[in-house]
Amino acid sequence: MPSSIVLAQPKTKALFRKYLFFVILLMFPVMGYSGVLEDSLQSGIDALNAGNYTRATTEFGRAYSLAPEGTYLKEKSQFYLIKSYMKSGDKNRTQNEYEALKRRNSDSPALDDLLFMFGNEALENKKAPSEAKVYLDELLAEYPDSEYKDKALFQRMRVADNEKDFKKVQECFSQLSSQYSASPVMPSAYLRFAETLRNVKKDYKSAEKYYRYVAENYSASSAAPQAN
Repeated sequence: MPSSIVLAQPKTKALFRKYLFFVILLMFPVMGYSGVLEDSLQSGIDALNAGNYTRATTEFGRAYSLAPEGTYLKEKSQFYLIKSYMKSGDKNRTQNEYEALKRRNSDSPALDDLLFMFGNEALENKKAPSEAKVYLDELLAEYPDSEYKDKALFQRMRVADNEKDFKKVQECFSQLSSQYSASPVMPSAYLRFAETLRNVKKDYKSAEKYYRYVAENYSASSAAPQAN
């Protein structure tokens, strides 16, 4: 039967640093800086939330130019600028700004967040699994301790299933089940693995075991009805 061994969740080495970054990213007061910077950041956030990506990029670009080098406000402005470019569909500027951030601060706790955001956007909204694969593979290779690793493994598993790459599906599922058994993605991961066994490998007997495992062990999850 599918393994029921539960291991401790891997700890992110830079968890505190990342937590601190995003607390400040969302809450850092702009005391001591110009009101123009404060207004630009807030206007950019409002525009981004409203789907006005042209205005958002303008406002975040202005905030970025005003923010002092080496501050969280500088990184905050660039993070949102990249997100705005991504949402607007400007792939070149998104990639250029991401690379600029990476060159400026290769230890930035925002980098793996952006890669996961890129991969998720490509897979869920753009329906471009080949593009998603590039970002997810980079995240998994360069940030093995990322807090997004379980979600990235599951998304990568979905891409591999779409490509009928059973070996990659199995590799991702193995990592998930052994390292992230308590992750909220596990019901969907077991279900996806069962479907891959059935549809790609034509191994109906093994698939049935995994379907049953989902139904019995994740009965309250959204995956359970699909496993029956």
